[in-house]
Amino acid sequence: VLLGVSLAVVASYFIRKGTPHSRVLRAGISQSLAMVNLLNRIAVNLALEPDAITRDSSRDWLVEAKKIVQDLVEITAQAENAVAGTEWSPILDRKETQAVLKQVQKTKITAETIVNICRELDLTFASSDKLPENLAAALAGVLTATAHAINDQAEAAEEHPSAVIAEDLEGFEAQ
Repeated sequence: VLLGVSLAVVASYFIRKGTPHSRVLRAGISQSLAMVNLLNRIAVNLALEPDAITRDSSRDWLVEAKKIVQDLVEITAQAENAVAGTEWSPILDRKETQAVLKQVQKTKITAETIVNICRELDLTFASSDKLPENLAAALAGVLTATAHAINDQAEAAEEHPSAVIAEDLEGFEAQ
């Protein structure tokens, strides 16, 4: 029985590349990059073509943001399972899996905030056809700065999941 269990554990390690928490971390980083992409697209539209944005555009952004949150709900559950798996698996390090779980939770909270931003944009474009040009430009700057902060956090998380980006947020605060 012990030999069978040992072989199963070793085989399962090689069937799927990496540990459960490293797969979860990669999936969370992938969703972070999806958020960066979404925010950058919105920012470009707001900065360069605010008059061309339609209700359909804002709805598409909202749907995409909600999809990211849905994916992160599943990824968070996988991270929680990885933490629970540290009780019986000699391969999993509890501190590492908890750090990955916290990172994924931060990403999910950020994604929920982006859903709210997209929801507000959708409501704005539902009630009027355009944003004032100066407001659109300012919002584009804030979204770009937010995208950069999310990207920086994702890059830091690849090396150290428990790392938080430095508090040097002058550009973000200026926006």
